[in-house]
Amino acid sequence: MIQVAPASDYRRWQIKILSATWLAYVGYYFCRMNFYVVKKAFGSGGPSTWDRNAGP
Repeated sequence: MIQVAPASDYRRWQIKILSATWLAYVGYYFCRMNFYVVKKAFGSGGPSTWDRNAGP
C-alpha cells in the first residue's frame, strides 16, 4: 500500500517551489537589465579591445 503525505507537506513544498521560481526570475530580470547597460559600454570598443585590456 502506498502512503500519501499529508496535504500540509504538499502545501509547504508548493510555497518553497513558488518562492524559488519567483526569486530566480527576479534575479534573472535584474541581471539581464544590468548586463544590457554593461554590454553597451563593452560594445563601443569591440572584442579586440577586450583581449588587450584583459591581460596584465
